[in-house]
Amino acid sequence: MTTSISFYADARCTTFAHNPTDETITAAVRQSNPHVLLLYRTKHMKPDRYAGLIDEMKQFGLEPVSRDELPAGTDNLRVLARPRSEPRLARGRTGSGGGSL
Repeated sequence: MTTSISFYADARCTTFAHNPTDETITAAVRQSNPHVLLLYRTKHMKPDRYAGLIDEMKQFGLEPVSRDELPAGTDNLRVLARPRSEPRLARGRTGSGGGSL
């Protein structure tokens, strides 16, 4: 899914290996300097580690997007993004011929 989104958004997509270490995630974020980070919680990731990673991403200017802004069924996903002057996520159709995310 993320590869398709990055193609249509004309963006770069970097993925992590299965069960990466915290250091691997931090190094990849430091190197790629992303505007958006999708952080999935897997069954191998304990809640305190997951919360710690989310908190650690703040040093890179990434803030968690409110769960109210995310669609249903994304309980194991946190979206972190760089704040904008008017933070908004695309929802539904926009304009004529627009698609939805």
